[in-house]
Amino acid sequence: MYNVPPQAGGPYAYPPVQPYGYPGYPGPYAPVPAGPPPPRVWTVFVAYVVAFLAGALAPVVVIGILVVILRRDEMAAAGPDEMQRLFESALLVPGIFLPAIASTQVALLGLTLCAALLSRVPWRKRLRLGRPKLPWYGYPIAVVGTLALGYGSGVAIEILGLGDEGALKMFQDALGGLRGWLLVTAALVVGLAPGFGEELLFRGYMQTRLTQRWGRLASIVVVSLLFGVIHMDAVQGSFVILLGLYLGELTERTGSVWPAIVCHTVNNSLSTLVAPLAGQGTPLDATANGVWYGFVIVCACAVVLLACLIYVMWRPLVPVDGVEERGFEVGPPSGLPYTVPQPLLPG
Repeated sequence: MYNVPPQAGGPYAYPPVQPYGYPGYPGPYAPVPAGPPPPRVWTVFVAYVVAFLAGALAPVVVIGILVVILRRDEMAAAGPDEMQRLFESALLVPGIFLPAIASTQVALLGLTLCAALLSRVPWRKRLRLGRPKLPWYGYPIAVVGTLALGYGSGVAIEILGLGDEGALKMFQDALGGLRGWLLVTAALVVGLAPGFGEELLFRGYMQTRLTQRWGRLASIVVVSLLFGVIHMDAVQGSFVILLGLYLGELTERTGSVWPAIVCHTVNNSLSTLVAPLAGQGTPLDATANGVWYGFVIVCACAVVLLACLIYVMWRPLVPVDGVEERGFEVGPPSGLPYTVPQPLLPG
């Protein structure tokens, strides 16, 4: 029975003879198609440069238009030096300062959305706007950590005597005198505009792609440094670098940019709401007691921040969705001409 060759086309026919290594050969030396190309990162830095220029130009245009509208008579009789002082004083007017801030963030948001829509990856996935892997009680923990970082940094800046100039001083002078609904409106503008504009650009668009190409740690550090540079202020930039590191890790641990948006928005809004209190006196004077009091506050904020950071770090990492720029899926290639060899049955 076993010596009878099978009939051609019968149920026990042998597979046709093929030369070794033919296309689709299921052996160990079969050629394996190349995987998807690595994701492109040059688009990230091009978007950053354009965002830097647009974010710097937009408030200049807005301030110029508002000054022409609101102070037309003063400009007509002003010389070059007086014109410069006129523009500098205009930044202290909330009706000019807030639109200038909003214009910067609108420019960042518009650029980010355009860059995401030009990608072949769906724009929500490209910006990591999916549902975060974070329970409801994780949000207040993350927010408390952000507030501890912000308040502790503010006290440290005041102890070092670095808060009397630069962007922080301008912010205090422009918004410190607001009360009532004007203060609430300012808190919404200062909170929501950077919360969406900056987070979607840095933690959403930039960090997502750099994490795919360079890994989590490198992408968080690079994006945080660029996040500080775009603020163009040494004191404020140092704080936002620390904030970027915290929010970057939070994004990687939740797989979504939404927790970072919430933390950034709450921190900026509360900072605006308490701005009027900063001008009513503070125990952080230049005496030894004031410095000691501030040191205690900074240490307490550091402890709270550390506890919240431990909770964030305790959560497992969420891999970036593996959809590449050219529409390939990260993982083993599918659809290969690979067939499992069948055993030869006796005839």
